[in-house]
Amino acid sequence: MTSTPSSTPSSTFARALFVISDEQQARFLTSLPQVSATDDIHWVTASKAAAKGLSGSVTVLASDFAKSSRMRSAVSEASKLIKAADATVVLAGSGALALPFLLAARKSSTQSIFLESPNATRKRIPLRVAKLATTTVVEWEHQLVSHPFATVLGETV
Repeated sequence: MTSTPSSTPSSTFARALFVISDEQQARFLTSLPQVSATDDIHWVTASKAAAKGLSGSVTVLASDFAKSSRMRSAVSEASKLIKAADATVVLAGSGALALPFLLAARKSSTQSIFLESPNATRKRIPLRVAKLATTTVVEWEHQLVSHPFATVLGETV
């Protein structure tokens, strides 16, 4: 009797919840072979433009979802979305949506990855917020100035 591995590279992301803030992050993530090979991905964004063309389950949140005055309810809602997706990992790109999802993932002991955008502007997530993630990933070495404990991927696209 032979056994079949329960997790193949393409199914690895089937239990991931991708939290993206813009079209650039959507294009980057969908360009990855592991992501493009997976049909059942759960996406969360506050950008209708970023949601266009994504396959799988897409939740578009209100633009004020992560507003500091409603952070407690945003974390609660993020927890519900993580649970509904049966996510084993939350991948949050830089942007306002990252904070409630990283807090919710930490609260539920769900693994999380913070992906710092290589083109992050002044709205970059502060180091203390990125540290909420289990792992922080950057594309370029110069980004280690902002995220000294990150893993550097090198050129990805």
